[in-house]
Amino acid sequence: MSQVAKDVCTFLRWTTEPEHDQRKRMGLKLLMWSAILVPLVYYMKRHRCSVLKSRKIDSIQTTKIRQHNFIHCFQSLPVYSSQDY
Repeated sequence: MSQVAKDVCTFLRWTTEPEHDQRKRMGLKLLMWSAILVPLVYYMKRHRCSVLKSRKIDSIQTTKIRQHNFIHCFQSLPVYSSQDY
């Protein structure tokens, strides 16, 4: 008798959610694609982009460029006196 009750409950649950099997298949497809893509992205990040991470930037040259741009930025601004207001 308990097996019949279990079967009835399973059938009623299946009739309320007929898209359950489709969602389950989509979830398995997602897991399979993730299993393929995650190692690929890890490889790309770890090995292909390591060249960019290991580059050394010349900090002295960078500082000079920043100072020049900062000074040039303020030199191009118009100067107002207190009489202009």
